Amino acid sequence: MVLNTGGGLLAQIYGRSLLQSPLPKAYPSGIVKRAPYNASNPFDYTWSGKPVMPGMPLPGTRTGLPGTLAGVDIPAKDAFLISLIWVLIAIGLTALSITILKYSLEILVRIQRIKEDRLAYFRSHWTGYMAQACLRAFLTGFFIIMVMSMFQFTIRATAAVVAVTAATFAIFLLSATVLVALACRARTRLGTFVTTPDQVIFHHSRFLGFLPVLIPAWASTLQEREQQVRPAITVSLNRFRHINKNTLQESVHMDQGYLKMYGWFSSRYRRTRWWFLAYYIVYLAGRAGFLGAGALSPLAQVYGLLFFEVLAFTVVIILNPFEGARNTALAVWMLSISKITTTGLSIAFLPAFKLDRIIATVVGVIIIVIQGLLVIGLMILVFLSVISTWMSLTRNREELGAEYLESVRVKYFESMEAKAPDTYRPPKPKKTKKGKEKEEIEEGKPGPPPVPGFSVMSVRRAPKIEDEEDDDMDDDVLNDLGVQNGANGQEATSPRGGRVSRTGSVSSRRSVNSLPRGLRGHRSTWSTKDVGQTEEGLDRPDSSLAQRLAEGNDTNGSGTGSPFVEEVKRVSSRQSLRPNSPFSPGRNTPTRETLARHAEERRYPTPQPAIPDLE
Repeated sequence: MVLNTGGGLLAQIYGRSLLQSPLPKAYPSGIVKRAPYNASNPFDYTWSGKPVMPGMPLPGTRTGLPGTLAGVDIPAKDAFLISLIWVLIAIGLTALSITILKYSLEILVRIQRIKEDRLAYFRSHWTGYMAQACLRAFLTGFFIIMVMSMFQFTIRATAAVVAVTAATFAIFLLSATVLVALACRARTRLGTFVTTPDQVIFHHSRFLGFLPVLIPAWASTLQEREQQVRPAITVSLNRFRHINKNTLQESVHMDQGYLKMYGWFSSRYRRTRWWFLAYYIVYLAGRAGFLGAGALSPLAQVYGLLFFEVLAFTVVIILNPFEGARNTALAVWMLSISKITTTGLSIAFLPAFKLDRIIATVVGVIIIVIQGLLVIGLMILVFLSVISTWMSLTRNREELGAEYLESVRVKYFESMEAKAPDTYRPPKPKKTKKGKEKEEIEEGKPGPPPVPGFSVMSVRRAPKIEDEEDDDMDDDVLNDLGVQNGANGQEATSPRGGRVSRTGSVSSRRSVNSLPRGLRGHRSTWSTKDVGQTEEGLDRPDSSLAQRLAEGNDTNGSGTGSPFVEEVKRVSSRQSLRPNSPFSPGRNTPTRETLARHAEERRYPTPQPAIPDLE
């Protein structure tokens, strides 16, 4: 019998190995006989095709976990042993890599390729680092061992395989439980646990700024933050809390002794969510039960897993355990959403729905696209993590090689410093396109205070009576100081004819710019003169006060050469004509006691006797 397959893929599927070229001349069209059956070959058969390997499902029946394993040529009965072997290999390779790194550094130090103190702490504590890395690898392989061991219990196997499976399952489960219990006990042994009734409030919010979602939060937490929300659903639950009696205990990220022993347990988590790995171990064990033990009941497996993922997604949103934004975006949002959507779409593949193959293919392509987008997001976050790790390693440097990353570096360190205390920070107000702040006014929440429609750029103050009196007081003090300086023989220098400038002592209280239009400004005080230059100052034609004092002294018979005239100082005209002024005609030069009494009299006015006329 001659079979013409046309070569290519059809020949590989339906045809046997053809004769070697060149083709016989009897068959110019390429039609040849099938290769003869070789009875001495144990893998040769009289029919077309190849036999199915032992333990593999038949073509067309590859459903569930056995069908997934058949894609990589792994029999379902051997899946557990293969998984256990690879987990042990991963733990061994982790320990081996840490050991190789340690001794490689020692060799580099011996040959003086690196400094003696380079990575000295790691080289002296490398066994602790190796133990922490092995524990991380153990927790990574915990989920796959749970799934495969539970799946092994659901299929037929020999007694030896079942015994090995049971022992491995017990060892991994008890080891994870004991390690988590010790890590939690080391942190909570000085406190007590209490259970209080509380409520979970699902309130309206927006994801990515535009997608409306329901965010759960504890009612007590909202009251502590004084945060008002719009509740949509309220569920009453009991809240489990730990009250620490040691008030001087350091935070989990600052306790060096705890980090050395249980850094693998609390790293990457927030200060108040350091225990999240205990919850995550329980979540992994429950998810492994649905995937492994529920393989014989597809309906219970798919629907139970979907409900379990939605519940876990809600809990992880409430806890928000991760300290970094990238871990939160990946583990809380991207991974959880992809698991929920994939599980929901997988319901369509159940035999009870009898879905058309074309539609089933479309659903499968959608699942592949979702997983592809998840991988792309993971690659982007890995690239950003490389950049942030580089910034963390170079945090002690003042400058980076890339100047355009300097602002990004500053913002990154500021955000790390702000997130480290793990305290509530109110959300930033939103900004519109015009740059004005716009806050969402929630129900029951008072709105912001009204903003005035105008703004005061500057204030112009008019002079008052109090300013005038203060000016007079300043003049009195300066005049008194000027007389004493003159009496002591300390001659003041000035660029103008002996006048002493007051700009260094007392600033003027009036501004020319504040005067109305049409008026001119005048000096609030007059400059003092030295005693030795009194005659030059009295020769000025506009010295009306000096003329009046000279006339008064002549009337008394003292003449113009009276010593009183020599002690006269230039003062403000309005001040010299006041009846209560200490500089009035007929009075001696004021002293400090006179100035103090004068200030007291102005504060508490009393009737003053009339000043006698000098004439």
